[in-house]
Amino acid sequence: MLQYKAQAISAERNLKSLEKSVQDWKRKASDLQGELDMAGGDARSAAAEAFRYKSEIEERDDTIEALRREIRALGKRNTGTELHGYLPIVCSLIRCL
Repeated sequence: MLQYKAQAISAERNLKSLEKSVQDWKRKASDLQGELDMAGGDARSAAAEAFRYKSEIEERDDTIEALRREIRALGKRNTGTELHGYLPIVCSLIRCL
């Protein structure tokens, strides 16, 4: 009878130890899930920011291309001396972009 009681106590201790281990692993898994969720949110934010930057770059590229077309058109319509008057203005506009 004492042998069965000792085995029952030992089994109960093993069960408590196992339950503690399971709780620790559940906590670790929950912490990792939280970190994963935060990283996913950060990644979505970074992707949105990258998309905004890409859009801004495309807008500026379009503006630069429009200015280049305008410069070419002015060059074809005007003589070289008249065009030199526009050059500093155009250069400053391009730098502002």
